[in-house]
This record gives sequence, C-alpha cells and structure tokens, in this order.
Amino acid sequence: MKAIKDFLYRNNDIIIVFLIIAIGVGIIYVKTNSILHYKSDTPVVVAEKNKETKDNDNSNYEKDNEDKNKDNKTTELIVDADSSIEQVSKTLYELRITESEDDFTKKMEEYDGTRVLQPGTYNIDIDESLDNILKKITKVE
Repeated sequence: MKAIKDFLYRNNDIIIVFLIIAIGVGIIYVKTNSILHYKSDTPVVVAEKNKETKDNDNSNYEKDNEDKNKDNKTTELIVDADSSIEQVSKTLYELRITESEDDFTKKMEEYDGTRVLQPGTYNIDIDESLDNILKKITKVE
C-alpha cells in the first residue's frame, strides 16, 4: 500500500496533467462531432432555372413547361439549401415528372430519414424513375 501511495505522491502532477488533456480532447471530439452532424431545420426552396419571369401567370408557366418538356427530354432542377421535401415534390409534379404532388414525399418517407436533400443544380430526365431522381438530389445521412 505504501508503494502505491509513494507512486501517486511523486507522480501526482503528471497524472493531473494527463487527466486534464484527456478531458480536453474528449470535449473537443464531442463538440466537433456535433458540429459536423448539424441538421438544418430550415425549409428548402426549389426552383426551375428556366422560369421566364415572376410576372407570368401560372397557366402561361405551365404551358411553357409543357412545351419545353416536349422538346427536351431533360429539365433543370435547382435545390437550394433551405428547400423542403414538399417544395421539391410540388416542383416535380409541376414539371410533370411525377403523377401527384405527394409521390416524392412518400418516396422520401420510405427511407425513414436516412436521406436528406442535397443542394445543387440537377438535370432530370422527364422519363427518369423516382428512385433515380431521389438518388441524384439526396444524400445518405
């Protein structure tokens, strides 16, 4: 017992320094990890790049999109950092890529929150499957 007591007495300062360093490293690791896995709760805005002006009414906009979709087999989709899944779903429906406004939302729900929207500009084929679109514009979390 005396040997342990003497060891602790002689090395007390070194043990305390290592303990402080270990606690500091642990705190830095936990804080850095939480910052890297931060989730934004703000909604995400989705827009189509080829929109002419905001002054056009919806009927003209839909006609323009129909004409563009007939001529081109692809359309461009922009997902902003604050876009929501519902906004993306609505935009895909307006572009006539999905059959209902809820198709994309339901598909996202199948993944139980393991996929999140990835901001960016995407070229979407009109005939592309919903699974492929989902893989393009989302990332695994």
